[in-house]
Amino acid sequence: MKMNQYLIPLVKASGYASILKGIPLNDENLASAKWLVKAFHKGKPVRIRWRGKRLHNQSHTLRSEATHFDVYLRG
Repeated sequence: MKMNQYLIPLVKASGYASILKGIPLNDENLASAKWLVKAFHKGKPVRIRWRGKRLHNQSHTLRSEATHFDVYLRG
């Protein structure tokens, strides 16, 4: 995902607690999203929430089952 493509997840996150929302899951997007949020928020810790079907447990999504992820600031 190119940096300008993060504008769509950023706008989709408006009104939510997440900083970025609904980013397709792959290692490149995950690393880029963490770097982008840390760069703009002065190195604050980042929390990732996996999104997708909940096959393993009804309460949460495991990374192995995830198709997308959201990025939150911790604390």
